[in-house]
Amino acid sequence: MPDEALCAVLWEYKDRGKKGYDLTERLFDVLRSQHIGLVVTGPERAGKDVLLGNVFNDYPKPDRPVDFVISEGEKVLAIGLARYDSDRGGAQEDDRTGQYREVAQEILGYADSHGLPHK
Repeated sequence: MPDEALCAVLWEYKDRGKKGYDLTERLFDVLRSQHIGLVVTGPERAGKDVLLGNVFNDYPKPDRPVDFVISEGEKVLAIGLARYDSDRGGAQEDDRTGQYREVAQEILGYADSHGLPHK
């Protein structure tokens, strides 16, 4: 493969996932600056997702990853599943829209069974 072609392919991936990571970082910044008492947990850019088994001791699938959790003290206020742009590095099967719908239904089912409010 010519050096120019290889350079073109590599250059295409130089900003892989940047839009999605920028969006998440901005969300975290806004929440932290405007809602001082809230704790936002999760990777702002690349990093390990939050596992729901670490949030709820009795979550039926403790290795279920979510993108972020917003809490106030011990009270969980929100669980976030961010839908990033499709060029993001490390995209995994559960990032797909249909898979996210199933994950959201799983989380809502848990909330219903434990009397946790949700919208």
